[in-house]
Amino acid sequence: MPCICGHRIDRAQPKISCHKCNQFFHLTCMNLSQADVDVLLKSKNAFYCKVCAVARKNSIRSPPASPSVRNAHCSDILNSQQQNAEQSNNELTGPLLEPNIPNKVNELLNSLVFEVSSLRSEQSKALTLIQQLCNDRNSLIAKINELNSEICIVQKKLSDSGKFSAPASN
Repeated sequence: MPCICGHRIDRAQPKISCHKCNQFFHLTCMNLSQADVDVLLKSKNAFYCKVCAVARKNSIRSPPASPSVRNAHCSDILNSQQQNAEQSNNELTGPLLEPNIPNKVNELLNSLVFEVSSLRSEQSKALTLIQQLCNDRNSLIAKINELNSEICIVQKKLSDSGKFSAPASN
């Protein structure tokens, strides 16, 4: 997992993840101490990276973003998650056989690698489905906007012609 500093984050390193984009960061890169993280956890406050914090701050102050802006942000996050999945898959490939490790541990490691690989595969399929749903959503929004425009045109024509009247009752 790469941090904003460009270096890989090892599992054992102190790190924090953004509540919004789920990206991991070194505590030192975020200028945080373990005590800061503990305070965040105790107070049940979420951590937001600088990019997401600015976006969150702007969304609170401004009207809701247009669908295209939201879709662009979703696409950015989706691309980031896909890159993380690809990088993790690349890190998992390669022989795990070490001559000094007993066979049982080796079998467990290989089993774990297989499970993680299948999870990555499922994640990739899920990301593809999410992208398809985003595309379908965009198509539906475009169709709704088109239909709303047509409704407005028909209502304007009816009001301009003065022929708009309530249906006759029997």
